[in-house]
Amino acid sequence: MFRASGILRIRLPVFNHAPRATLHYNTVASGSSDKTSNLSFTSFPPSVVPGDVPVSKARIVPRRGYSSQVQNSDPSSSTDKPSIFSPQNSPWDHVFEDIPTGHPLVPMTREKPIRAGLNNGSLEPRRQTMTKRELSAFNDMFNMIFSVANERRLVEDGEAAALDIDTRSPLGGFLKNLSKHPRAHRTGEDTELDKLKEQLALCPSDYAMLEWAEREVFGASKRAEEAASAAFAAGNPPPDHLQPPAYPHLLAALMSTARDRYDDPHLALALFEQARNLSSLSYIFGCTTPAYNELLETRWGSFRDLRGVHAALEEMRANGVPPDSRTRALVEDVRRETGARTLWLEESETGSGEVWAMLDAIERLVARRAPRQAAAGDQRPRQRRQQQPHDVWKNPEVTADEGSAYRFGEWPEPENRRQTRRRAAHS
Repeated sequence: MFRASGILRIRLPVFNHAPRATLHYNTVASGSSDKTSNLSFTSFPPSVVPGDVPVSKARIVPRRGYSSQVQNSDPSSSTDKPSIFSPQNSPWDHVFEDIPTGHPLVPMTREKPIRAGLNNGSLEPRRQTMTKRELSAFNDMFNMIFSVANERRLVEDGEAAALDIDTRSPLGGFLKNLSKHPRAHRTGEDTELDKLKEQLALCPSDYAMLEWAEREVFGASKRAEEAASAAFAAGNPPPDHLQPPAYPHLLAALMSTARDRYDDPHLALALFEQARNLSSLSYIFGCTTPAYNELLETRWGSFRDLRGVHAALEEMRANGVPPDSRTRALVEDVRRETGARTLWLEESETGSGEVWAMLDAIERLVARRAPRQAAAGDQRPRQRRQQQPHDVWKNPEVTADEGSAYRFGEWPEPENRRQTRRRAAHS
């Protein structure tokens, strides 16, 4: 326990009307008890003789307890904090007063060591050359690849026995196991076809396209036919191609461009008729499967002409033009749209009964042909392949013993009655 006390005396000059004052304080401090401070003030009348007079009785004794808050010694500034509901202040002034205004701590970044001789302000990555060991490994790898490629080329040419090429490496065996069928080399015909298709794509209008077609497509057909006729008349062997090889593909491209690019399906049909009526060779070599596919798509996609589709397919069958996968896909579109009650021309003329019959005939025209049967004079026994039912996966145990299994609506017979029937059938 700590106890401190003291007397503070203030001497003032005594005049006739001047007061005499003495300030006395007593402080008691303890580690466990409350801390208090006593303050006393004594005033004497002016008639008292000046001197040191101890204070015997306190007139004013204010008391206060210790606090952890900072106290302002200025009594004029010790006013109460204004309320947030006062009309002088806005409530928004006190929203963020409890939020610390210090900057958050940012993790320290590890600085890269500065290399001597380089520009410190440059952020470009460092370039590093390959080592001698890496260069040697890459050279060996490329040499191995080129050796295997050269060996394959020499084997195809029949000259591999003349050279001794080491192919015992793992990479050489891997490259040998790759596909030995290279891509087909593009011939001059393919290059010429691509060139003509590019010229067709550069036509600015349908009129320019017709002029180009008359010069490069139908004109080339006429020139080829004249050359073949002249060769026959002179007794010379005919040329290799009676018509240009790109003629059927260009005809199909012309029809597709007229229908899709210029939105003129009538022009597409006119181009097909032009190729059909130009000459016999033009009809035979030009009106092939690609051209007929464009004809089918134009008649159905632009006109919903089911009768025209049927007539085109019958013409293909009569001329021996085989349908392909695109032909069957077009027929499938016709069947689906017809089933969805899409409008067609024949519905108002012949009724829906003939439409379904015509659709059935169209499907038969593009159906795949069955394998050829043996001739009537061929008496060789044919081994019939035994096919399992389509639902064998449902119950394989019952299917395996189908002969003795129960059937719907039939009761099993006793064994003696079954044997009696068998004897009667054999006798």
